[in-house]
Amino acid sequence: MKRQFLAATILLLCTVSLGYAQDEAQGSFVLRFDNTLNSTTGEAPTQTSGVTFNPAIAGQGALLTATSVLDYSSANKFDLSHGTIEFWIKPQWPSDDGRTNIFFRVDDRILIFKGGNNSVYCRLRHSAQSQFEMAGILPRAWAPGEWHHVAVTWSLPGKIVLYADGAAVSELDTTVQSLFGNLPPAISFGRPDPNEAANALFDEFRISKIARSPKQIAAGMISRLQISTLSSEADPLKLFRDWNVATDLAAQTQVGVVRLPLTAAVIENENPGVAIVTQGTRIKALATGVTKIKATVNQATTSIAPGSPQL
Repeated sequence: MKRQFLAATILLLCTVSLGYAQDEAQGSFVLRFDNTLNSTTGEAPTQTSGVTFNPAIAGQGALLTATSVLDYSSANKFDLSHGTIEFWIKPQWPSDDGRTNIFFRVDDRILIFKGGNNSVYCRLRHSAQSQFEMAGILPRAWAPGEWHHVAVTWSLPGKIVLYADGAAVSELDTTVQSLFGNLPPAISFGRPDPNEAANALFDEFRISKIARSPKQIAAGMISRLQISTLSSEADPLKLFRDWNVATDLAAQTQVGVVRLPLTAAVIENENPGVAIVTQGTRIKALATGVTKIKATVNQATTSIAPGSPQL
């Protein structure tokens, strides 16, 4: 069992390192915001004003308010058939405030934003007249000052997935071959309407030319976290047979409590005949009985004890 656990841990670490290595080889665009707005390859913004640095997930992050401007060139940033956009965000607002906050945009071609009622959205244009609109209810409401992770992946033709805190909140299958070409020259954070500004702290922003898997999204999330304790509000968990419930993990980190998907953990299940982890974010009851599911992330551990009563 210990050997299996060690092998699973090594596999999880390799998942992120190999994924990011493939990323870098294919020319990913990465902003760490460690007291500089330049990318990791030294690319400077095309426009900037009113952006300040605050402590963030790893080092510093970029704080954008209603008056901030932060634009970069869109040249060589995107593969229109395969890609990922992901970032950490610390909002200054609650997610149920009835307002729109734009995180990232490429004019009207690519748009990632928060809606007014605990929802996150992504619009991806695939022709002059048509666009995909992904909308997902947040797994949990966001409060001001909390860190959250947002990602969208596309693999065309195939699937588009929108993630919030590592959980897939919206998925779409399509036969479309690629996103709409001839992108506008600039990519922007927030703007253009001050009433829809990001008003948030950003960190670890990345555009990749590969569609990252759910496991890679989760592994990327934990790669910059220092986790001291892990817990789950789902323990104990009582389910009738064939029921399944969304479950996440609360990690105490260097930036406070961060929600993580089960895909971020190495899972040990005492009795998989009773209940299993499914879809990477849910626990499903299979039979009458009790089991213990142990989740470990960066050496921090918690247990969930799902049980299904006699029917």
